[in-house]
Amino acid sequence: MKHFNIFILFFVFLFVNSCKQRSFNEKEYIKYINDPKNGFLNETKAGDVTIKLLHKPSCLFAYDDSSNQYSNYLYFNLSYTTNDKDILMYNINAFNDYSERVNILSYRMSQYITLLTDKSDTVNIVDAFFERTYGMTNETNVLFAFDKDKTLNNTNKYFSIYLKDIGLGIGDQVFRFKKNKIKLPPKLNN
Repeated sequence: MKHFNIFILFFVFLFVNSCKQRSFNEKEYIKYINDPKNGFLNETKAGDVTIKLLHKPSCLFAYDDSSNQYSNYLYFNLSYTTNDKDILMYNINAFNDYSERVNILSYRMSQYITLLTDKSDTVNIVDAFFERTYGMTNETNVLFAFDKDKTLNNTNKYFSIYLKDIGLGIGDQVFRFKKNKIKLPPKLNN
């Protein structure tokens, strides 16, 4: 009986500690969310193109968000790269192709990104921002947001983000995120 009580106490201790929210300084935080095993980053390779989808917790946008301006949304950074270059010129045959790609990334990503919950509810993006780097970096990045309540309240265990091909010839991609990781991200120490 004594061993059984110790066994029970051990599991209670493990349960309580596993539910504790982690806390990091900014450098540790960035490193933590960029490690795929922690559930914030999904990465795939399609042909020559590497696609990364990173959930960026709202605390990275404002240290003091007392107005909840940022915390009402789930933010994701979509990153494309090919052969260590951005994808704006990838498989481009004419200026019109380039112009179309920039137009999609700048203004029409809402037609190419959809979130589907495990309850089969669809959540559309609220807004998207294409980071123009003019070839100065090796990545093409788009930051986009979903309504946090619509997403998490309609999700049991996970949700999937569907990304249609934007003309790269790599096909559609799917990225899955676990609700428990996204709902309770680590805290950022000021």
